[in-house]
Amino acid sequence: MLVGVRLLGEMVESIEINGMSHERLIPSLVDKLGQVVPDDLSKMTQEIVEDILVSNIEELSGGSNTRQAQDDEEEYPSPMYNIETTLPVLMEAIEKGVSIDVSYYSMANEEMRRQRLDPYGIKQVGDLYWLVAYNHEREEKGVYRIDRIKDLNKTERKFQRPSAFRIDEFFAGEPDDA
Repeated sequence: MLVGVRLLGEMVESIEINGMSHERLIPSLVDKLGQVVPDDLSKMTQEIVEDILVSNIEELSGGSNTRQAQDDEEEYPSPMYNIETTLPVLMEAIEKGVSIDVSYYSMANEEMRRQRLDPYGIKQVGDLYWLVAYNHEREEKGVYRIDRIKDLNKTERKFQRPSAFRIDEFFAGEPDDA
């Protein structure tokens, strides 16, 4: 919701709702939402808005899809987090059969959540990498976009992947958005 309100504020020149102009309404809504959204998530929503705006401007101008890192902050390419360090750790955890603790951003719930997963396998679909894993909190298998994993740690806890596990069963149609 915060992403939508911020985009509305950036892209709309003039709007009035219940007699209040967008110049007053949007900052008020962003402030109210910002009070209930954790700081790291609020920062992430601003980065998403910036990426959307930059990509739209570049599409219109025929430019490239790259942008400079701002204020010496680490840059995470669209759509979410850089997977260059995450992917090797996941592959090692799968190979060794150890659980992982991840900070995962769910677009459906618009929240970052710490979760313990047993990683079963990775599949690339187009430009995206997907992880199939058992989620201990939900007590079920799920499909996770790897670029939505903010950070992860291998644990000492061993697990045994089910012998009947076949990763392609999870990709018969479109992957679920865990």
